[in-house]
Amino acid sequence: DAFPLPSAADASTLLVLEESTVVPASPYPGALEFHSLKGSTNVIFLDFDGATVKDTAWNVMLGRTTIQAVSFSLDQDFLSFSEDEQIAITRIWQRVAEDFAPFDVDVTTVAPSNFNHRTAHILITRSRDQSGRANPSSSSGGISYVGVFGQENYAYFRPSWVYYDNLLSTESYIAEASSHEAGHNF
Repeated sequence: DAFPLPSAADASTLLVLEESTVVPASPYPGALEFHSLKGSTNVIFLDFDGATVKDTAWNVMLGRTTIQAVSFSLDQDFLSFSEDEQIAITRIWQRVAEDFAPFDVDVTTVAPSNFNHRTAHILITRSRDQSGRANPSSSSGGISYVGVFGQENYAYFRPSWVYYDNLLSTESYIAEASSHEAGHNF
């Protein structure tokens, strides 16, 4: 999917924050664990700390056994979240949670213990993997399979990809793309 973006000059004024408190990206920090409807059997997991993707249609598409997706980062430090990144993660979660508020779905940043056929996985990463190779549809804002949520073979079609670097690393665009890609799964 392609998302229209303002010029870089316009976007540079969208998020200006001061860096001070840094937390490690792994293990995922408790201060960034959010749920919109804890206990719902329908889950949208917003994954900000990177992932190893294997045994999926994405691996087949790219001809790779594993895809090592990096964590969300505004400063290219993939091992920790700066204060700016923590604020962006919070705001992205808030926006996506608001988009799905009318529905019986828990939008969460907490990795579920069980990724079942009713768990959407929205991987918020850059367009290139840890070794610099292109992720699926790497020139877009994100990509997902359509109509797979709730299907028995859903695990084969996860995750949905959202590329923050192709969205000017702007929280509102990342949130919109996250909701959009989850919508494709539904």
